[in-house]
Amino acid sequence: MEINYTGHSLVTTLNHMIMITIDGSKGYKTASEQVRTPEIKLFLASLSAERANMAEELEREVISLGEVPDKQGGPLAALHRMWIEIKAGLESSNERSIVESCEKGDQTAISSFVNALAHEAVSPKTRIILQELLEKIEDDLLKLNTLKTTLLSNT
Repeated sequence: MEINYTGHSLVTTLNHMIMITIDGSKGYKTASEQVRTPEIKLFLASLSAERANMAEELEREVISLGEVPDKQGGPLAALHRMWIEIKAGLESSNERSIVESCEKGDQTAISSFVNALAHEAVSPKTRIILQELLEKIEDDLLKLNTLKTTLLSNT
């Protein structure tokens, strides 16, 4: 789901980014609970913690703007997490499909961050924060892709 932030306030845009990172944290937590391989479980749990830290950083930025951060996740993300659980229960090679679901979530997050960076009211300080978080998610997506490739070669 791609969102155009033109016309939205900067705080609304940042609150959406908070929602995206909270959803990512919850999604990675769900994914880590569904895999069996200890290394993958630990990796996904670490990404969950990283996304939670991202949400906290964005919350601090909203507070610095004199506003109250929105700390709720979105309903579509809850549906996505439920889908991860269903897929895990139905598929024998579920670790690969779970990693693929995580990749899709990160692709959506990247798109949202790119659109947020295009917001006309983003201050230089906020731009740096958004850019750094975007780069972390892009790096994580590369790691997920490598993990998926490894899982494919082991099947």
